[in-house]
Amino acid sequence: MTLTVKKSRAISVNGEDFRYQVSTTRIDDDWNFTLNLTVQCWNPPLGVLQVKGLVTRDYWLDISDGANWNINDYPVLLPRHIELLIKASYLASWKPKVKGKSFILNTNNGSIFKT
Repeated sequence: MTLTVKKSRAISVNGEDFRYQVSTTRIDDDWNFTLNLTVQCWNPPLGVLQVKGLVTRDYWLDISDGANWNINDYPVLLPRHIELLIKASYLASWKPKVKGKSFILNTNNGSIFKT
């Protein structure tokens, strides 16, 4: 799988170029969305990283509840988080310069979105 330039964003980590794309799944029974993050080493397009386990909610679906919402339930994946996940993937033995099967990094909100 190769990310397209049109639907992905560029990021540079430790002098290496990557492209990434963030998408979500359909809403689940608890009104949560799973964040899908795909990162690919760029120039030339090689190894692919897929990050699993991140969850967010839609503020606009919850605003009608008034006081029953918490800002920590609505994390936003920022470039600094992408960089952190790429560095964590290196530590987990991801080889971005090797083309092949996608490397899966399992994580959770608590380890990425610190308050």
